[in-house]
Amino acid sequence: MESKTTLLSDDYAQAELAEELIKSLVNRPLWWQEISTNIRRLTATIFLLLALAAFAFISFAPFHSYYEKDNNIYTNRCENSAEEAKAKGCTFHLLNYAWQSSACFDKEVYQNAWNRSMEKGPFKWFADANGTEELPQDIEPLSQNPLV
Repeated sequence: MESKTTLLSDDYAQAELAEELIKSLVNRPLWWQEISTNIRRLTATIFLLLALAAFAFISFAPFHSYYEKDNNIYTNRCENSAEEAKAKGCTFHLLNYAWQSSACFDKEVYQNAWNRSMEKGPFKWFADANGTEELPQDIEPLSQNPLV
């Protein structure tokens, strides 16, 4: 009878050990829960950052080619002075008050616009901001004066 009791108590002890093992797996220690929570937060943060990066890429990618094309507009610049502009073959445009490259200057269109403007009276150009020193209508002196 004693051996039967021993077997029952051994089975009972094993059942208790199994139950404790299951409880320990289900009820993890606090440090394990903190690590698990931190991992979830880190995963959520990484996912959020990736989503924001994807959104930024999708939002701004179409503009990249647009701005890249704009860089070619200024390849025929006429520089900063009349001498440099003339050396590059640029023409002074009084209506815009700017030097324009030969690729951008259409003499017929310019002359037509100039003639229509002159029908309303000549432009008045001044060498100072107060309008006290009037300049002549000749292109040459006007193209030399950066303050007109």
